[in-house]
Amino acid sequence: MAGKIQLNTINNANVYIDGNCLLGRAEEFKLPTVKFKMSDHKAVGMVGAIKLPSGIACETAAAMTMRGLTSAYLMRRIYAFKAGDTVLLHAAAGGVGLIVSQWAKLLGLTVIGTVSTEEKAAVAKAHGCDHTINYSHEDVAKRVREITSGVGVHVVFDSVGKSTFNASLDSLKKRGLD
Repeated sequence: MAGKIQLNTINNANVYIDGNCLLGRAEEFKLPTVKFKMSDHKAVGMVGAIKLPSGIACETAAAMTMRGLTSAYLMRRIYAFKAGDTVLLHAAAGGVGLIVSQWAKLLGLTVIGTVSTEEKAAVAKAHGCDHTINYSHEDVAKRVREITSGVGVHVVFDSVGKSTFNASLDSLKKRGLD
């Protein structure tokens, strides 16, 4: 790849120059907004580009970045959390779930995470979940009501969808968000 520029297809976020991967954000993620110039191996038009360490594959870094951006959106844009709020987090042992649960704990939130196995429950608890619910054999909404003394949660982060939708709604406190 020497002397060539290759753009990855994930929002033009990955740029390879002379075989090195730079991970950055194309300005405002508008496609195509990035213009490149092969002069002293510099990419022009990138915001916050970083050279990845040799041990991290570009694909891994892109996935980590997208999980981080998703988590940031959920924690900073959906609801103005206050210490003591309670959140239900589906897929708590997944990539986004692990980041969100740790962030939520830093904010002083109570985190209830759903998982499918006892092994995933242990991982979720190690990363900040106060309570875990194994949805393969527990009624999620019923357990949420037990954990919250019948009140429900302030917010549900449901990345699963159809199979968890009703339980998510039934887990929210009256009128949901304050």
